[in-house]
Amino acid sequence: MGMDVYSESGIVFRAAEILPKLFGKATKQQLENISKKGLESGGELPKFKNGKDFSKWLIESAQSEDSEAISSILESAIEELGLELPRAEFKTWESSRMSGGEVPAGELCVVFGYSGVFVTNLTPYGQKVAKQLGQKGLTLSTWTWMSY
Repeated sequence: MGMDVYSESGIVFRAAEILPKLFGKATKQQLENISKKGLESGGELPKFKNGKDFSKWLIESAQSEDSEAISSILESAIEELGLELPRAEFKTWESSRMSGGEVPAGELCVVFGYSGVFVTNLTPYGQKVAKQLGQKGLTLSTWTWMSY
């Protein structure tokens, strides 16, 4: 039995910081549409009062349920709001040994793909992504996974 080691990269944000920024201005109709899409895909989503309520539910669900399924809801919500963002998923790194110190250990994060966002400087698309996320710039993070 051996050990596999591989690296991944992405644009990493703490979920508690970025989700309220993304969904804070979601309309009641957009939130209803997100709930309906969840029902269509076999899940049961509550009705959300506002974007903050939805962000809180996403974080709690990603911490306690299948983060892949919740990442799918995150993707649907981003699409519903008309945001042009890279693929997104939830991740939590167990320790800084697993993360290489560039990503917060033990905290739920939203990781955006970086394809088409970086060259040496941010591309026009990368600038648009940064603006939509309420950031001046973006940082590409890399981490290493090990399996035994």
